[in-house]
Amino acid sequence: PIRHWAKLLNYAKANRMQIIGLNCPWRVSDFVEGNGIDGLLGRPRFPEVDLLDSVHRHRFLKEQYGPTLAEAPSKQILSRAYQVQTLREEWMAEQAAIYAQKMGGWLVCIMGRNHVAGRRGVPNRIHRRLGGNSGWAAPHTIILEGAEWQSKDCDLPTVHRHHLPGTDEADWVW
Repeated sequence: PIRHWAKLLNYAKANRMQIIGLNCPWRVSDFVEGNGIDGLLGRPRFPEVDLLDSVHRHRFLKEQYGPTLAEAPSKQILSRAYQVQTLREEWMAEQAAIYAQKMGGWLVCIMGRNHVAGRRGVPNRIHRRLGGNSGWAAPHTIILEGAEWQSKDCDLPTVHRHHLPGTDEADWVW
C-alpha cells in the first residue's frame, strides 16, 4: 500500500531526489510462477538469472517453508517459487546497476530483508554486475533493528528483545 511509502516518497520529492522502480513486472513473475523460467532465459531485455547459489536457495526455502520443509508444496512449486524470488532479485540488481552506471554517484535501494539477507540476494547480484575492473565497491547493507534475522533459537545479542545480526548478515543495524 502507498501509505507504507508515502513519507519516503514525499521526502524524495521535497528534496528533488529521483526515484526509480527496480522490481520485476508482476506479469513476468506471475508467468514464471505458473510456467517456470526456462523459456525466458536468454531473451532480450531479460536479466541474467543465476539459480545455482545453493546457500541462497537453502536460505530462501528455510525462510519460506521452515527448517524441515515438512509442509512444503511439491518440488515443482518450490522450484518455481525460488525462480520467482531469484528473478526478482536479478531484475532489481540489473535495474540498479544500469542506473548506477548511467548516473554514477550514490544509489539507495530499499527492499525487503529477504532480498538482502546475508548479501546473497540483491547486493551480491549488483556487485556481480558492477564489480571487477569497473571500480565499484561492493554494496553496503543496512537492516532495521526490529527485523527478525535469525531463528528464535539463535545466540546473538539482543536490543529491545530483537536479535542483532552479525556482520555476515549486514554491514549496519539501523
